[in-house]
Amino acid sequence: MKHLGKLAIAMIFVVVLCGAASIASKAAPVIDDSKKPSYLFSMSAASGSFDQGELTLNGVPLVVYFTDRPYRKAGHLSLEEFAKLWKKDAKKQADNPPNAELAIYDQDGATQAVAILSQPKVGKNEISYTVKIIGGNISKTFGHATLFVDTLLSPHFIGGID
Repeated sequence: MKHLGKLAIAMIFVVVLCGAASIASKAAPVIDDSKKPSYLFSMSAASGSFDQGELTLNGVPLVVYFTDRPYRKAGHLSLEEFAKLWKKDAKKQADNPPNAELAIYDQDGATQAVAILSQPKVGKNEISYTVKIIGGNISKTFGHATLFVDTLLSPHFIGGID
């Protein structure tokens, strides 16, 4: 009789374990790779300036882009290609412009500013944006800096890189 009780407990344990495994196999994945990748952008400048809401980065050779997991894509664009892709979906970018972080490196250390970007304009090895600062400060002129741009929203934009 004791043997039958232990057997019943073991069978109940197996049934519960199989049920838990079935539920776990239907759980949502931690990384949802069914979505298109989102791209982040970075551009380094030799110098820059900020005046009346316009940020200009000088000596920018290219724009680097990359994705997060699981895609792990990376590459670069010319300033002209970057601005052209942005302008393809100007309405969406105007409705919800990307955030950015400007890291400025100088002899006194590094400073950062967080801003909302809009209306990129490209010149020779330079790019300008209309910006709204939402945190930190940007000096009127500065030396080496890197601008990190948050994901642009449009899938059309994302498809333009691939």
